[in-house]
Amino acid sequence: MFSYFFSKIKVILFTNFNLFDIIVLSIIRGWSDKMRKEIKLIFEDGNIIETYRGITVREVINLLENESDVIALRINGVAVNADYEIMDDAYINFIHVIDRTGRKIYIKGLQYVYILAVKRLYGDDVVVNIKHSLDKAIYTELETKLVVDSSMVKSIKAEMKKIISENISFKKLEVSRGDAFDYVKASGEKEKMLNYTYMTNDSVSMYELDDEYNYFYYLMPASTGILSRFDLIYDKNNGVVLSYPIDGAVPKYVPSPQVLDAFKTHEKKLSDLGVKYAGDINKIVSEGKIMDFIHLSEIIYDHNLEEVAKRVKNNRSIKAIFISGPSSSGKTTTSKKLSMYLRSKGIDTFVLSTDDYFVERKDSPKKADGSYEIFSCPTTNMIELYNTNTFTASAGTLKFDTSTETFKLNIRDSFKMDVDG
Repeated sequence: MFSYFFSKIKVILFTNFNLFDIIVLSIIRGWSDKMRKEIKLIFEDGNIIETYRGITVREVINLLENESDVIALRINGVAVNADYEIMDDAYINFIHVIDRTGRKIYIKGLQYVYILAVKRLYGDDVVVNIKHSLDKAIYTELETKLVVDSSMVKSIKAEMKKIISENISFKKLEVSRGDAFDYVKASGEKEKMLNYTYMTNDSVSMYELDDEYNYFYYLMPASTGILSRFDLIYDKNNGVVLSYPIDGAVPKYVPSPQVLDAFKTHEKKLSDLGVKYAGDINKIVSEGKIMDFIHLSEIIYDHNLEEVAKRVKNNRSIKAIFISGPSSSGKTTTSKKLSMYLRSKGIDTFVLSTDDYFVERKDSPKKADGSYEIFSCPTTNMIELYNTNTFTASAGTLKFDTSTETFKLNIRDSFKMDVDG
């Protein structure tokens, strides 16, 4: 840009400049060219390129010939958006589609393509609501007065493929909060209107895709072209399931009606408390009512545990209860509270946590950069859980031979315990 600017000045003003002025401009032009060209990019595979200062991540990705599944880059260890300009020498790591971070970027990009496809086909007559994460898929619902069926979903899927084939760039923009609010208000997006009403930032990061603007709390791919692997399936009651690739292949969707029912039940309970969107929580906080909301939520939570305990009490063939969920979602707390509810009904219990089956730190697998991989399956002795330390139901007694994790030392202490059922 600077070289172009100075060359234009020299041509336009040549007749009005003396020789000294022309020499100065030539020096400045040469300096600007030098400033643009003198940075070095060192890639994780050992390749090194010299390029101009200010090259974008998008442009670097386009230079990669043998890395077709690279969806983003880390610059000096930090994952950055495709419009990020590299101004100094940098060490570059690839973020592949199959990586944990790469998968998240892929999913967000796929969601945006899905939203754009619906917008192209139906305008404001159909609104996409991204609802819940399922096993290897995202559950969504289409809010519309139109008939949602498998034929509509096939049309949306075809439009998504078209958008992907067009290889449209995702462009990150910084806009004022007021402008962002006006845009989503005109589109009737109540959820985002709430978000912008109660946020404290003066500016908002939005992504533009083919003249459609949207907010996503994560990085986006450089362009739609990399998102070719997906599936879109009609479920029921306006439900649409968006599947994404796992380890390079899109798995077949397996319906989970009980999981969906649990999500919808919880959604209904939150709606009864006046919370439909995350922005409603901000509204409650701003009105000074958050403690009431917390107390009400705890009452509902305790009621649910009481109902589970009653069910177990009335069906003594139930010998084990399994609790799953994301990290830090309250699994351990729930299991211990449920244990107390069961004990209050005369049922002896023992809490067995997968935390106690983490291998010792010295035996944990490592990532490519040498840091420990904490959350992968090889980090836990799950085979040990079901073989060496299994529990058996015999004459109403569960027998355990297990261990606990001492987190400070990252070592395990063994113990045995019998539980009468």
